[in-house]
Amino acid sequence: MKFGRLENDNLTIFRPPLIADGKHISTNDPVLLLSYGWKEVVYTTPEEREGFYPVQYWEESDTQIIETWSYEPMPDEPTS
Repeated sequence: MKFGRLENDNLTIFRPPLIADGKHISTNDPVLLLSYGWKEVVYTTPEEREGFYPVQYWEESDTQIIETWSYEPMPDEPTS
């Protein structure tokens, strides 16, 4: 299980140790990490849609950051 934060719509993955109140804490306890603002990261797989390409973005709940996808039309192929 990975934990992270969204900063300016960019995902930052937690890398131990947790630094809290000037102390380095070696932990992977989800309750402790959540109490310091780190959330579980949930990765997903985009579905295939003919004529479209997936664009990744993140949605955030109280406890999770979820990888989500929107779909944009494929650009037209240039003709020679």
